[in-house]
Amino acid sequence: FFFQAEDGIRDYKVTGVQTCALPIFFHPSRLALAYSEHLLGLAPLYAPLYVATGNPLLATNLLIFLTYPLCALAAYALARRWVSPPAAFVAAIVYAFHPLRFGTPPHVYMLASQWLPLIVLFSLRWLDRARPLDALLLAVAIALQGLSSFYFAYIVATLLGLVLPLVLWQRRRDLDLLRVAGLVVAIAVGFVPVALMARPYLRLRELGVIRSEEHTSELQSPC
Repeated sequence: FFFQAEDGIRDYKVTGVQTCALPIFFHPSRLALAYSEHLLGLAPLYAPLYVATGNPLLATNLLIFLTYPLCALAAYALARRWVSPPAAFVAAIVYAFHPLRFGTPPHVYMLASQWLPLIVLFSLRWLDRARPLDALLLAVAIALQGLSSFYFAYIVATLLGLVLPLVLWQRRRDLDLLRVAGLVVAIAVGFVPVALMARPYLRLRELGVIRSEEHTSELQSPC
């Protein structure tokens, strides 16, 4: 899909198409880029690799490779809050190299889960020190993870819904209005770009291109 998006942008530059939402594939659909994951959350990693190599295939393979050490580093950073370096190293290896990931390389957006541990880490750091930088990093991590894949957007929401109530309850005696409000604002800001990019997908769902859960269940149910 990186190749298709790149071709669509090239076509925009050459032919003067009014918007990059009109790529060369599935023309003349105005929402063709919403037929799959838009991958915007991966752009900060993919763009420098493509600029450096000039080869979209090589850049994509390098991106797939990078997701493994990045996931390991993120998991290690989170685990170090509670365990020793050797134990954190084991946690990092398990998170980055568990068997399910080895069947996922064709779906690069599902490999880029390096932001999930950082979302928890920056949430805890904000509650610890109430530093604006931690709130900013939390918002950025949520945005990049949610923009990597809408599957991850749901996972992020579920993660925060499970972890934060427990953390807030444990810290209830030390919480103040600044910490609670800052946490809510950072999370909301992080989800804003995710919500904005969901609009084309919601439109396709209205048009029937993307099936609703009810329709999918009917198709899967036995006759």
